[in-house]
Amino acid sequence: MRGFLKPGDQLPSVRKLAAELAMNPATIVKAYDLLQEELLLVRQQGKGAFIADGNSALRSKASRHKLRELASQLALEGRRVGLDEDQIETLLRAELKKLQPGVKAKKGRSK
Repeated sequence: MRGFLKPGDQLPSVRKLAAELAMNPATIVKAYDLLQEELLLVRQQGKGAFIADGNSALRSKASRHKLRELASQLALEGRRVGLDEDQIETLLRAELKKLQPGVKAKKGRSK
């Protein structure tokens, strides 16, 4: 996601990466499995693992999944500190508004 690897780049084989990192190959397999679940890599039988296409719907699905996780964390933390639904929404809307072009963040305290 940070662009260190480009879509289509091939990842090292499990054996090679395990040897380079001095790790158990099963750990590398698990990491590759998780990356595949997050739709960040694709495996091709007999060819290896490759970085998924950055413009694909699959990556979009992974992004939405991550955003749902973050939204859940926001809701839980908001409730933990005693905010109600409207207060949490207000905070989120204020942050979204800051992202709009031409909108400057107001200095001062939050409600």
